[in-house]
Amino acid sequence: SLVADRPDLTEIAMTTYEWAKRQGTSFGWFPEWVGTKHPRDEKCETCCITDMIYIAYLLGRHGRDDYWQDVERFARNHLVESQLKSLPEQEPKPVPPDTLRTSYRDVGARAIGGFAGYSMPNDFLVAGRRHLAGCCGGTGARALFHAWDGTIEKRDDVVRVNMSLS
Repeated sequence: SLVADRPDLTEIAMTTYEWAKRQGTSFGWFPEWVGTKHPRDEKCETCCITDMIYIAYLLGRHGRDDYWQDVERFARNHLVESQLKSLPEQEPKPVPPDTLRTSYRDVGARAIGGFAGYSMPNDFLVAGRRHLAGCCGGTGARALFHAWDGTIEKRDDVVRVNMSLS
């Protein structure tokens, strides 16, 4: 709708985005299965956060400046908290040997930088364990890019600072 210059479709996108935003939290946690699970059983994939950041990013890029505050808040408050940055100290355990199809060696250390497959509003852990999903690694990196890319823009020969991210 933004590319086609169809304000009616942009209005539908904004209405849908606002509905989706009300399903989550103000800081960027969004349930994956809206309406199909009991709220206490909901979890948030990083993909859900990314979708919300990307829609707000697109709206911001096309002149809807009030959406930049959503990009900043969601990225700062839940996206970066959904990235695995370190592992707790663990006692070494016997590790099975790698096979042609499975690797067990340093799996935790190799997952650093990945994003939560499921997170809770206040915790990376779900049911006492970390859960990384392959899709979330790529989408989390994309959300970081869009947040960073949206910090500064040049529009109509004016340089604008949309957000303060470091």
